[in-house]
Amino acid sequence: MLNTKFKKILTLSATITFTIFILFFMIFNILVLSKYYKYKSQIITYVQNINKINDIADSIVNGQTINVISAKKLLPEAINSLTNLNTNIKNYPVENKYKNIFLNLSNGVNYNILMYKQLLAIVNNPDATDINSSLNNITAYKNSCNTYYTNIKSTTNSFSLPKQNDILVTNTSTFVSALINAKKNQAIINTQNLEFENNLQDIFSKFTTIKCNLYYYVECARKNQMSYSDVIGKALKNENNFNDLTEQFSEVNVPENNVSIYTSFKKVLDDYNAYLKSFISAVKQEQSEVSNSDDQTDFSNLYKVSNSKLVLMNKDFSLLKDNFNKFTNDN
Repeated sequence: MLNTKFKKILTLSATITFTIFILFFMIFNILVLSKYYKYKSQIITYVQNINKINDIADSIVNGQTINVISAKKLLPEAINSLTNLNTNIKNYPVENKYKNIFLNLSNGVNYNILMYKQLLAIVNNPDATDINSSLNNITAYKNSCNTYYTNIKSTTNSFSLPKQNDILVTNTSTFVSALINAKKNQAIINTQNLEFENNLQDIFSKFTTIKCNLYYYVECARKNQMSYSDVIGKALKNENNFNDLTEQFSEVNVPENNVSIYTSFKKVLDDYNAYLKSFISAVKQEQSEVSNSDDQTDFSNLYKVSNSKLVLMNKDFSLLKDNFNKFTNDN
């Protein structure tokens, strides 16, 4: 009888103890799981917000490059949104057990912000000398961002930057490469333009001293102050100097954007060349006829063609001078 009563008490005690243990275990798990799901839910919310902000990549990507106008508009907004979000993440109260998850998320957002800031710096200052370094920084920030993001398990899948961000970084590289090539090409063009300007300036100065009206020497010959052979000699010397100049002119490399000024200069030189040939021919003709004529003979008609060519040359030279001054001022 006593033995049976003891067994009942022992069974009841065991049942009560087990029930208390089960209740304690359930309450403990409910509390722990409640916190876990609370933190998980918050992480999921943060991740969704980050993904939503990073959707700007779709609007910035433009074929194989980037849309600069969209980038300038959307990147500051994304940077501001991520900064505010990161402040919330850092200030969110969390137990030590889950603190590392939030820390990884915060570090990832920080590098996400740095990536966008660097991209914004590129589109705002495409002429920066350190643009290659900026591009390398973008890639480094993207990789660091993903390193932290992939440590976050908000769902059954790892969290990371959207694939479109990889395309954005690739297209930014293409954009920067195009900028660098454009700078190199512009530098080459600037060098060519400077060399062309210096060469033309030298030829222009020399031509100014060469070109002249040689008819003065003919009048000297008529007054017996010099011979017609001397006049021809003066003209030939002038022609030789002019030929040296035209040879120098022909060796000038002409940039594509300066063909018009070169063509205008060539027309002036062609005008003067025609004048010289016509003038020398007229002097030779006067020389051959003067011995068979009297003092009243008028030889001025012999120089009608050469004079007209000289007038044309001076007219074209005046236009060239105006265009050349504009050309040097523009460069």
